[in-house]
Amino acid sequence: RKGNAISLRDPADAAQRAAHIVQPDGEHGVIFPGQVPTAGMPPFVSCQDFIAQYEPAVPVFEALACTAQRRVVLLTGRTHHGKTSLFAQMQACIAHGLPFAGKPTMQGRVLVFCGENPEDYRLHLAATLQHLGLNPDAQRDIVVVPGRFDIGACHGECQRRVAALDGGGVRAVFIDTSASYFNGDDDKDNMQMYQHASDLRALTRLPGEPLVGVACHPIKGAERDKLVPRGGGAFLNELDANLTAWKDTGSDTIELHWCEKLRAPSFAPMTFELRQVRLPARFDNLNGQPMFSVAAEHASAGRAQQLEDEKEADMLGGLP
Repeated sequence: RKGNAISLRDPADAAQRAAHIVQPDGEHGVIFPGQVPTAGMPPFVSCQDFIAQYEPAVPVFEALACTAQRRVVLLTGRTHHGKTSLFAQMQACIAHGLPFAGKPTMQGRVLVFCGENPEDYRLHLAATLQHLGLNPDAQRDIVVVPGRFDIGACHGECQRRVAALDGGGVRAVFIDTSASYFNGDDDKDNMQMYQHASDLRALTRLPGEPLVGVACHPIKGAERDKLVPRGGGAFLNELDANLTAWKDTGSDTIELHWCEKLRAPSFAPMTFELRQVRLPARFDNLNGQPMFSVAAEHASAGRAQQLEDEKEADMLGGLP
């Protein structure tokens, strides 16, 4: 339907998907999943009462003020720039209440949707847990959903499954990656990207009112200071922050910062080292060769400066 720019890969699913994207509401005309309509016009509220209703946000990661519950935070970075490693570190820190970047973390259960490459995520998660000295066989607070599915269409099922978990509720949901769960056929189409953002926002209403973290690929050719997600303003404007991951060629460090969108106080760039981890014997290949992966480890200010000095020395050493 051209009027609302709905474009689908499978024409046979057009009626069902259109009903999900655009729902009539007698009072408001059209509403979208992710919005919560009211039955009629909301009441008038005085300026004093409106401001008095403010509730301070409590970040899941004290080091990142943008990571409050009920927020959707992106992590944008090129392929092999450490997004999955950083997310695995965050997930382990939440599940065990471990410090992240040297500051406290709000503990709770984590739900992970790994649709892009479940096998790669499996290795990163195993390496991260091993690096932190945690037993993979005792992880009740990291729950994984491998494979792609329609997040918007499965929202009710997701609500039921989360509610049925022991303890009922999740502290955070991680999506790897945004592109894996995009159901349209054109990520430059504003209506489709708005719908995608709404589906992601709806996850914040799962039991526990979780933080939602979404790994994103950047626009083509993006450099360090232009790491914005594919999808344009219609996508970015609907979400709360765009964190960035950047890794220089040949480097073993990741810079975690932000670009263009941050509904929170700013912060200085953070440095994480990528540590090689030899996985347990059960991961060895069929020829008995060992399997390795990497884990992200926060570098203190002193360690970050040391790494920078070593990088500069290597560069100067290579000059004629």
